[in-house]
Amino acid sequence: MKYRIVADSSSNILNMDFDEFVCVPMQIQVGNRIFFDDPSLDLEEMLEVLKAHKGKSQTACPGPGDWLEAFGDADRVFCVTVTSGVSGSFLSAKVTKEIYESEYPDRKSFS
Repeated sequence: MKYRIVADSSSNILNMDFDEFVCVPMQIQVGNRIFFDDPSLDLEEMLEVLKAHKGKSQTACPGPGDWLEAFGDADRVFCVTVTSGVSGSFLSAKVTKEIYESEYPDRKSFS
């Protein structure tokens, strides 16, 4: 049986030393630029873009497609998100759980 731990980047754990962990990044949009909260994020560049931008910026949580990709072919997925009461990420992961378990009835996801 294959297990996987999947978390959104709000966990501040972007990678671990084992293959069974996947981090799904949040997104930061500044004007027409999108920055992904992952190990490749150039924080200094993002801060410079934020300082120079005169409009509003926004964040976006991972969508069901992002979560599904992270779940991969695991038989059991333990999913960690931002708190359920305030998080689109949690709701997206919950939708993904339903899709995942419907497409693969022998697999399970736990949030």
